[in-house]
Amino acid sequence: MEKSAYRYERKFTATAAHRSELISHIKNHPAFFREIYHTRQVNNIYFDTPALKFYNDNITGISQRKKVRIRWYGKTEGQIVSPKLEFKIKSGQVGTKWVLDMADFEMGREFSKKYIFDILKKSDLPAAILEDIKILSPTLVNSYRRTYF
Repeated sequence: MEKSAYRYERKFTATAAHRSELISHIKNHPAFFREIYHTRQVNNIYFDTPALKFYNDNITGISQRKKVRIRWYGKTEGQIVSPKLEFKIKSGQVGTKWVLDMADFEMGREFSKKYIFDILKKSDLPAAILEDIKILSPTLVNSYRRTYF
């Protein structure tokens, strides 16, 4: 399992109409921001409790919170290669991330809690991790393009 150091992270959304202006502003900032990764497609399957605790903690601004997701880059459907199971833990203004490798899988028509958990079981994850997430359900699949600075 890969564990990152606690870090500050800020995310911003921008409309397509203002994207080039925003990128120009970032690149010309006195702090000399530069792209640290190429722009890429980010795909996620988020997990939550039946009462949507993770979602509600985020919306209400709870400072100690977490989220659990499967993340992969590239195409959204088809054969998914090198997906990761991630636990993001937020503590006030800083956060950390635990990342575990998963088995490749097919993302398509067959999408159910059982299918996802069968993939997790095939992924040789620690028993404590499987125990921790078995009370959760996949609640959201999303996909977007991200630029990193």
